[in-house]
Amino acid sequence: MMNTPLQEPDPGLSAERAGRSRRPWDNFLSGRYDLIAVIVLICASAIPYLNSLSNGFVYDDNLQIVNNPALSDPSSIIEFLRIPRGLKYVTLVADYQIWGLNPFGYHLTSLILHVLCTISLFFLLNILFANWGVSLMTALIFAVHPVHTEAVTAIANRSDLLAMFFFSWS
Repeated sequence: MMNTPLQEPDPGLSAERAGRSRRPWDNFLSGRYDLIAVIVLICASAIPYLNSLSNGFVYDDNLQIVNNPALSDPSSIIEFLRIPRGLKYVTLVADYQIWGLNPFGYHLTSLILHVLCTISLFFLLNILFANWGVSLMTALIFAVHPVHTEAVTAIANRSDLLAMFFFSWS
C-alpha cells in the first residue's frame, strides 16, 4: 500500500528502511560522496587564501595584536570573555602563546577557520534541505566568494569567521 501525503508512514518500517535516518547526523560522513565533498571543499576554500600565509600584519592587526600586551598574558582570557566579541581575543591569545608575533600562525588559524566554516555550511545545508548537490554547490560558492577575503586575510576580522562557525553549529 502506498502512502499518500495525508497518511502516516507504516509504523512497521524502520527509519532506515523508510529511506530516512532518525537523526540528521546519523549519516554524517557515512558515504563516499560526503568524504569527496569534504575534500573538494577543503581544497576550494584553502587554495584561494594560501597566498595570505606569507602576509604580515596589516591595518588593525598591528593595533589588536602587535601592540596589545594583554595577548601575552594567558590569564587575560577571563577578562576577554567579559567583553563583546571576546572569543576573538581568546583565539588571539592562543595564537600568541603558540606563534608569538609570527603572522604565519595567525593567518593559518584564520584559514583553518574558513575551511571549517565552509564544511560546516555544507553539512548544515545538507541537514536542512536534504539535497547533497545543492549543499555542495552552495558551500563551494561560499568557499570562493570574494566577500570573505577581508575576514580571512585580515586577522583582526577573525570574529566574522568565528560567528559563522558557531552559527552553523548552533
